[in-house]
Amino acid sequence: MLTEPEDKTAVDHDETVFFKRPSSSQPNNRITLIEGEPHGKGCQFGDSIVIGRSSACGLTIENDRYVSREHARIQRQGKKQFRLTNIESKNTTLLNGKTIGKPALFKTGDRIRVGDTTLKVDLDGSKAAFRINDLITGKIKIVLSILAILLIAFGVWNWIDWTSSEVQVHLEKGNQLFKQKKYQEAKSQFQLVLDIDSEHKEAKERHKACIAAIERNAKAKKIKQYLTESQKCFEHQDYNCALAAFKSVLKLDNQNSTAKQKIKECRDAIDAENKKIIEQITDLLDKAEKVASSIDAIELKDSEILEQTLKQLDEAENDVNQAIGLCAKEINLINDSTRRNADGILKAIQKAKIEIKKLIESLEKVRSLYQLAKDFSEQKELLKALLKLKELVAMNVNCEESIKARQFIPRLKQMLIDAVKSPYKQGSKLYRKRKYSQAIIYLHRVYSIYPDYQEIERLYLATISKLKPEAQRLIDEGNVYEGIGKTKVARQKWTEVLKIIPIESNELHQEAKRKLSGQ
Repeated sequence: MLTEPEDKTAVDHDETVFFKRPSSSQPNNRITLIEGEPHGKGCQFGDSIVIGRSSACGLTIENDRYVSREHARIQRQGKKQFRLTNIESKNTTLLNGKTIGKPALFKTGDRIRVGDTTLKVDLDGSKAAFRINDLITGKIKIVLSILAILLIAFGVWNWIDWTSSEVQVHLEKGNQLFKQKKYQEAKSQFQLVLDIDSEHKEAKERHKACIAAIERNAKAKKIKQYLTESQKCFEHQDYNCALAAFKSVLKLDNQNSTAKQKIKECRDAIDAENKKIIEQITDLLDKAEKVASSIDAIELKDSEILEQTLKQLDEAENDVNQAIGLCAKEINLINDSTRRNADGILKAIQKAKIEIKKLIESLEKVRSLYQLAKDFSEQKELLKALLKLKELVAMNVNCEESIKARQFIPRLKQMLIDAVKSPYKQGSKLYRKRKYSQAIIYLHRVYSIYPDYQEIERLYLATISKLKPEAQRLIDEGNVYEGIGKTKVARQKWTEVLKIIPIESNELHQEAKRKLSGQ
């Protein structure tokens, strides 16, 4: 809402406001709203006026929230010049569409914009718009009305003339920029023309042509970008990426011959790569299958052969894994049969590797046992040597050491027989003389050397059975004497047991020994 000076007196209800005739010392300057609310309202001022939302301002604009309380000031400068000043810098003031930073001179007809409100100022305006209270006759009213119509017509004519010149300027500038292929800037100029005259035919056509040219240039730029990216992918042999990029070019320009040719080249390259991949997978699987199938034919007698075979299996396993990796990567190229075949070969190879590792471990153990047997044999511990050889043979590993062990066992047995022959003869002689306590000493020595010799075992056990009743009787008597308190006699009985059976490993000997020790 605008607050007008108190000396203003309205004569009717139309949008034109008349004022009392000013004195000669007060110029008839007028400011009017041409855009904003309330439209068409205005006020008269003298040498200066303040515009703002405050009710204390000469021109109050209440309905525009972008107008400051004291927004701008119009002030006379000299006899015929006025200047415009922006009071509060945080809210701008525009003069004919341009922001003013410092006070600016202006003339009648210039447009001032504060917030969303546009004002027009008439400096020292027409004196025909005054209401004269004493002129009440019809003729004067008619004269005044005619003058008002003439003034309005003059203003309309000036506005048409101004808009025509403004349109012509923007149109010429837009055409010039269009010829220079500066389509974005040209479009802005034609848009300014359409803002003034939305039905301007030439501006419409030119504006549309600018939009088409801008889109055409953007499309050409995009095509160029896709072609560059596609070529880079093609040069780096990333044919799938290149194919996708060239297809994008065809979506924008389905007649692009370069893209069509490159798409064909990409597809040929991809087909060639796919063929190589399938051949590579086939070669890898064939190679691995040959290794896996040749394992049964290898004589697994030597650890070196086994190690070499294991190495071949490792290589074959790597080949199959590589083939499986390619199958997984090129899922659209490889059929299910190829994948199953690869998995089967891999399982066979892994199973063979486990078996060969077991054989290698067995061979190492066989060699260790054979070496121990040799060491015991050299140390004259023939029984220990024989036991290690028997353990070796029981492993049933077909190797050189196993063959040697089987050949050496009979000879080692004979060496044991030879080693026990003399004490065995002496023990047998004493046994026949019924000197069992003496015989057992020789027979125990023979039995400890060669317990597997059946004749020695039989005679040793027979001698023990002869001594056992007497030894048991003495132990029992000793227990009786111990029970009646005759410990000395009991200990004599137990001592005799040790003499009858002087073999520490015998259970009766051990029992007597425990009695003597008091356990």
